[in-house]
Amino acid sequence: MKMASRPRNKSKGIVCVILAVMMAFSSVTVPQRTQAAVEKNFSGTGKSTVSISDAESYQMDLQKPITHYIKFKAGVTGYITLKFVSDSKLLNAKTGERVMAEGDITLCDSKKSAIGVMEAWYSKKAYTGDNARTYGVLKGKTYYFKVESWGGVKISANVVKVAKSSANSKAKAKNLAMGKSAKGVMIAGQKKSDWYKVKLTKGAKLKIEYTAKTMGYADAKQYGYQEAGLRFTFVMNTKDGKWTAKTDLTPLKPNNSVKITMRDEKYGTLHNLPAGTYYVKVEPINKKSSGYYTLKWTTYS
Repeated sequence: MKMASRPRNKSKGIVCVILAVMMAFSSVTVPQRTQAAVEKNFSGTGKSTVSISDAESYQMDLQKPITHYIKFKAGVTGYITLKFVSDSKLLNAKTGERVMAEGDITLCDSKKSAIGVMEAWYSKKAYTGDNARTYGVLKGKTYYFKVESWGGVKISANVVKVAKSSANSKAKAKNLAMGKSAKGVMIAGQKKSDWYKVKLTKGAKLKIEYTAKTMGYADAKQYGYQEAGLRFTFVMNTKDGKWTAKTDLTPLKPNNSVKITMRDEKYGTLHNLPAGTYYVKVEPINKKSSGYYTLKWTTYS
């Protein structure tokens, strides 16, 4: 699987962007007075956009970015996807090109306490998958998105309604017919799992297909960040317990589509799985993870 572009080292990123953009490369006058963050809001349903200007993004006298808390009260249970598009008017004095904004985002609760991991976002097209983040939300609950931006940015939000499954244990697993696509959501601040039942009436080669829209990287720990995202686990209902394939089944980046051909580990090669009942468990990697997923299984020859 191809590795995703990694989040930047925050301290180096701050120094680079502040010096290069706000001081050396800027052809735009940036206010010297400290700018107070103005409360901004996303709509509870549908689509909406929040803008942060160049002047609102940085405090020259304190030499640090301005922290914005964007309020969001969920009108439905489902997910919200944020996309970041640079709107900076700052110019690179060497190339004459506009600076591409980047920054950090953290999901917070109604008291502005973090319930999600801090994630770096980018607006450059080169960073595929890094300009969007998806969070699972609960109807009626108030959230804040803590945003810091180095340069002006437009943040678009899209809220989609998705029912939360009640099949949160193996005993309650929901039967998933072959070729039928399931849709689910992991709610921010919760550590509940969704379970699905796969029944093979005869031996067959099994393929699991899924998409994941999340707010973090599953392998971020090795890069100095907290891991986040969704985990998919295939469970064999055998006498000797369960067989899991967490590494193979877990998306590495925030927006991922994956197709996995299951192997019978007993033989170490691609092999028909025997007739029987199998399970797929979907869960957030940790309590600060959330997002949306689809899941489907088929057989192949």
